[in-house]
Amino acid sequence: MRSAALIVAAVLLAGCAATPPQYYRLPDTGSSKAINHGRPPAYLQVRLSDSLSSGSLVYQVSPTQVHFARQHQWADDLAPAIAGQLANALNQRDGQYHYVNHRSTDGHMPVLTVYLDHFEGSHTGHTRIAGYSQWSDQSHPTTFDIRTPQQGDGHDAMVRTLAEGLQQLATELTR
Repeated sequence: MRSAALIVAAVLLAGCAATPPQYYRLPDTGSSKAINHGRPPAYLQVRLSDSLSSGSLVYQVSPTQVHFARQHQWADDLAPAIAGQLANALNQRDGQYHYVNHRSTDGHMPVLTVYLDHFEGSHTGHTRIAGYSQWSDQSHPTTFDIRTPQQGDGHDAMVRTLAEGLQQLATELTR
């Protein structure tokens, strides 16, 4: 009886190991080289909390428990992917700057750093993007906590909803 249980456990573990990982990207929102309307450039960088740097999609399963998906991974490095999405979203709005996600060689460009503590799905049926932003001159610190209702089930729907949350974050940052 015990050996049968061990065989069943081994088969289940082998089945999990044989499942190939699935990779996700944020939906393409266009180029950050959009028309800048004469606005001066600003460098946008994103810094992730250690827990978001693992490459896994993150899902909060309860008020106190977080799950890091093993089989559902980000296809690209998440910080530059978010920076590109956010720069595109900011450039589509009528703001003071034209945001780029690469530094100027002259070093005189203002820098907006977005620090993310949460970029995840949740058991509540929402995705959450939370953290704060800070300009290089230490002016205008902004905290944010954006929750967007997820439309549909699964990781693909979660990723699309996180992209919608980045659009909302861009709106908040341009206020």
